[in-house]
Amino acid sequence: MVPPFIWLACGNFVVGTGAFVVAGILPLLADGLGTSVSAAGFGVTVYGLVYAATAPLINAWTQRFERRRVILTGVSLLVLGNVAAALAPGIELFLASRMVTALGGAMFSPVATAAVAALADERNRGRALAQAASGIALSTVLGVPLGTFLGYQIGWRATFLAIAAAGAIVAIGMAWAFPAIGRGSAGGFLERLRLVRDLRVLPVLLATALWTTGSYTVYTYVAPIFADIAAFDPARIDRILLLQGAVSVGATFFTGRFVDRVGADRAVVAGFAGLAVSFACLGLLGLLPRAELLLWPAILCVVAWALCGWTLHPGQQSRLIALAPGNAAVALALYASAIYVGIASGAALGGLLLGHLPPGKLAFVGAACEAAALVLVIVSRRRSAGL
Repeated sequence: MVPPFIWLACGNFVVGTGAFVVAGILPLLADGLGTSVSAAGFGVTVYGLVYAATAPLINAWTQRFERRRVILTGVSLLVLGNVAAALAPGIELFLASRMVTALGGAMFSPVATAAVAALADERNRGRALAQAASGIALSTVLGVPLGTFLGYQIGWRATFLAIAAAGAIVAIGMAWAFPAIGRGSAGGFLERLRLVRDLRVLPVLLATALWTTGSYTVYTYVAPIFADIAAFDPARIDRILLLQGAVSVGATFFTGRFVDRVGADRAVVAGFAGLAVSFACLGLLGLLPRAELLLWPAILCVVAWALCGWTLHPGQQSRLIALAPGNAAVALALYASAIYVGIASGAALGGLLLGHLPPGKLAFVGAACEAAALVLVIVSRRRSAGL
């Protein structure tokens, strides 16, 4: 029988692929839906906003239900949303399908992550959370590049149908082999609201939102960015995404240990600093005349980006759980919301700026967001130490 955590990782793989594949097939989506690249990019924005707004609400409402039922309902919504995306005739219905997909992800991921956190002891929590994130990481190394390749070879609608098929397999497997899990902890939406207002928790959530805003300002428009810097064919962007995903998967094997060894606070400072430098270097490449020789330096920036970004996942999660040990599920639902607020903001910000800036300069915007998050972390640490 397949271990339960494997099914959870597979579910995260479907969530991650469905969330992130839009960046790889953005030009195809724009052509197929008869709209602009920036408008098609709002498929990422809508997904992020719906996920961010509904994750805490869904977590509150579903506390009274058995956890496996919640997880299976989430996977079912993922399947439905991706089928609807594949069948969408225009941008309006495509954006509606992204809302359904986001609801499924918001119902699945926080519950699955909270289960992992509850089972792990405190000394190995960073490692356990990094392993739980492996499904998301694997989606970047396999799901997004394969979905992008499939989109350019067959059509973008085939990409979403393939994601739906993977989700159906996960749903069937979990219904057959996943054990029943008890209900969630007591407490409703007001409890979650109080946690948001916690002056120790709020800076962690704000830094998380800044982090993903910067990252997705760049990630969503990585195809035009590489075309602007190195005259790279957008149809081959799946290779860049594959490399980034491979580094991300590899990073999950040691970033959790790194967090456990040096502490979550130090690991997060290192991660934000590294991201700011990576994006700044990518932006500097965009200031140079476009040349194919710039491809390899740009790829090095992507590698550093992946390494630093996957240090932040277990680091930020560990910090939140330490601040709210009795409300881990609540804290992680809010963490997921902060991530998707950033994803939505980054995609929207990049789309708005794309009409006014050369694509390569979007990396400077990403660097500024990461630098702001770094300052926030340092200031909040010093303030906490002084309490």
